[in-house]
Amino acid sequence: MSANRFNSNGTGVILESAQNIPMHSPQVIWKDWIYWAKVHILAGPPSTGKTTMAIAMAATISTGGFWPDGSHSPRGRVVIWSSEDGIEDTIIPRLVAAGANLANIDVVRRTEEGWMARPFDPVRDLRLLEDKIRELRDVVLVIVDSIADLMPGSPGNNNKVRKSLLPLVGLAERTNCAVLGLTHVVKASKKKHPLERIIGGVGLGAVVRVAMLVAKDDSGGYGSVREWSVLVKAKANICREDGGFLYRTTGEQIPTTHGLIESSRVEWGEQLPGSAMDILNLAEGADAGAGGGKVQAACDFLTATLENGPRPGTEVEAMAAAAGISQATLRRAREQLRIASQKQRVASSAMSNQWSLPLQNGGNGMAGARSIADMGVSIQPIAPGYFSKGWLSSPMAGQPIYGAAGNERGNGAFADRRDYPAPFSPGVDDFVIHGSEQREQVEQVEQVEQVEQVEQPGLSVGDCRGVRQESQPQGGMLAEILGYALEEVDRELKRCPPPVHSGDQASNNEAGIYYADVVDSVVRRHEDELTPPEQQQLWNALMAELPNRISGN
Repeated sequence: MSANRFNSNGTGVILESAQNIPMHSPQVIWKDWIYWAKVHILAGPPSTGKTTMAIAMAATISTGGFWPDGSHSPRGRVVIWSSEDGIEDTIIPRLVAAGANLANIDVVRRTEEGWMARPFDPVRDLRLLEDKIRELRDVVLVIVDSIADLMPGSPGNNNKVRKSLLPLVGLAERTNCAVLGLTHVVKASKKKHPLERIIGGVGLGAVVRVAMLVAKDDSGGYGSVREWSVLVKAKANICREDGGFLYRTTGEQIPTTHGLIESSRVEWGEQLPGSAMDILNLAEGADAGAGGGKVQAACDFLTATLENGPRPGTEVEAMAAAAGISQATLRRAREQLRIASQKQRVASSAMSNQWSLPLQNGGNGMAGARSIADMGVSIQPIAPGYFSKGWLSSPMAGQPIYGAAGNERGNGAFADRRDYPAPFSPGVDDFVIHGSEQREQVEQVEQVEQVEQVEQPGLSVGDCRGVRQESQPQGGMLAEILGYALEEVDRELKRCPPPVHSGDQASNNEAGIYYADVVDSVVRRHEDELTPPEQQQLWNALMAELPNRISGN
């Protein structure tokens, strides 16, 4: 028997033996941040981009894109209810700017009762919303902006706050979708515990599983003053609480038939280590003033440690800890000195992040410089005619990518930020070139110039479906991975079939973006195994082989 009934009249408490209850882990949508069937909140001061960030999360889920840590999101539907922003002039433009698949976004407009329309009331109509979510069946996330509309009365009454949010918990559990509520912070709450900053924080903390908090980098701890903002967790009881992300909002112009609409989107920076308090203190200036001397001491330490050349970052961090330098102070010193961090393969074939001082006009600071030969690049026949002549000058060729939520790199919400080395970067003379290396590189540059002078065949993506292309043989670690990567490409093509190609330019562009995104997603899975040049070579090889996989040859 799974449960024991101690009554015969249909009324009583039901008990179940713990040995009959199976265990399971929380189901992940975004590891350490968003989970199925749980309630989450996102809080922050005005003008910190809370709604824009929530929209970016919605865009990522709507396309099955990538989170800022590089992990993959499940694809599904998102339901949005907003009482604070206009749908037509704010929500929809931000979704477009974030690269969302609008077919997977539903916006709550109103409630009909007895054939009479009235405004949606989150307290009164939550059960009706649950019924609609059940009808849709593929809802992953419900966004409630603002969650304060569910908390009538004083938000300082923790008991009332907790009880008012219990229906939202029930909705999440019964529909198995995540709920994200947006809210504000208490005025003049800097330096308080992160959870105490949130309006109704203690009561909310008893209900929500993950409470996210955003704040402006007012002190310039992570760059220029107020250039960035930080995302941290004020509370998390189903995952780790530490860690965060840098982000900023950037303007975006959305073309419409009536002209341009000014909108915004989230641009993600690096992942941050440390506790929420450490990250917030650095962003809000707790390390300034008396702490300024500590930062200068950390700068001196880094300069002395790295003056003779690059060293492993883990080694430098351990030395700093032994010298009494905190992680937050060391990070700020790194930002001030613009310390470079680059993943390289060491003797054991493992990957290591090497820290080095920035280049100083070709002087003594050149320890971190590399020649073109060091980057391991060569001329790759990347499926001639498969993309337009200018493809290598696109962002894939050496530009920082703040990519799309799903299909289009460079225009969306959540693809990770990374630098792909260009096959031939500008400023060749800025690199260290010696002897035979210089002769080889001059020959390579001449080959590139010859290739650029050759008129490219006018083939479209559709033209390549039946054309057999030869992929490039590789060696070492890359050769081991290439076979697996090709199988992963095949699986991606089957999992998400390519768009129908109708022969026009728009369709051709859409197909090109789709195929590039498939290859991007596969290359990302091998970042920890390959250096950046090897990642670029893998990308080139997969793109060369892609027409063969499409045509089935």
